[in-house]
Amino acid sequence: QAKALGILSDPAAAVLADANHYTFEGASARAARSGPLMAEITNLEGDLRARLAAAAIASGAFGAVAGEMALASAYGVNVSGYQAQVDADHSSYSTATTAAQFNTVTAHLNQIAAAVHGEYQAAVARAYHIVYGIKFYYQAHSLSCEETAVSMALTHQGIYLSQDQILAEMGADTRGMYRDGNGTVRWGNPYSSFVGNVDGSEHDYSGYQANYPPLVRVARAHGASVLAAGYMSAETIYANIIANHPVVAYATYDWGWHPRHDYLSFDGQWIPWIGPYVDAHVYTVIGVNPWSVLVNDPIRGQYWVSKATFEASYSVFSEAIIFA
Repeated sequence: QAKALGILSDPAAAVLADANHYTFEGASARAARSGPLMAEITNLEGDLRARLAAAAIASGAFGAVAGEMALASAYGVNVSGYQAQVDADHSSYSTATTAAQFNTVTAHLNQIAAAVHGEYQAAVARAYHIVYGIKFYYQAHSLSCEETAVSMALTHQGIYLSQDQILAEMGADTRGMYRDGNGTVRWGNPYSSFVGNVDGSEHDYSGYQANYPPLVRVARAHGASVLAAGYMSAETIYANIIANHPVVAYATYDWGWHPRHDYLSFDGQWIPWIGPYVDAHVYTVIGVNPWSVLVNDPIRGQYWVSKATFEASYSVFSEAIIFA
């Protein structure tokens, strides 16, 4: 465990030497020594566990501060000074031999993260950016919003792939929905292909959508650069827009928050779903300012929506694709 955490692993040479020497002693000597030696080993084990626990927390703090600096950098914050402090903490971490030393590293990293986050928030309050060079397309089918959103995002890389091409290459699971003996909705898996009929409707279970994996697979097959895909925060989306990367985001059609009614796919995966009476929708996010987000909506056109509204709607699924 110590090796995996990148910390010094020699616990106490004297105790290990005593334990080794104990094995060569006679029965009477072992009897006299066993109690004190057991106490030493027990204390050593407790000390090691405390070190490992403190090191694990410090390791997580390194990840947290790295995430804060990445977001801040995307908004133009100079984090070189903070990085120098983190590098010094790495050195302290690598030579720490007590839980107290690891805790000191963690406390300093938390201070750095808080300071960076403050600068990040200030930069967000000043930020205004639009990703240009993106074509706008309307969806040709009642349920092809995610394919159309991807088609739009790809034009930023000079890749022109129609929604119908994407649909054809993803494939579709057209098996009908049914309810099992427990009343649970069972349907296709949108993480594998499109589910249902692209000209159908969520309201009557005749069609749903495709989630990010098959879309990413098709995009990459045509040479697209996909920077990230899957679960991510709204702040991550904003930072990537500022860095000039269009984002395809899963949200709701009416821009409202709705409770989920997840169903179970035929292959046993729980699928995020708000149907059948409320529709999911997918947008290409291309702009951000301190108050609003600019989206290409494959049905209603291009418009700004408030960050509060976007975040409420996006939080239902919190899944997106970041394109170069």
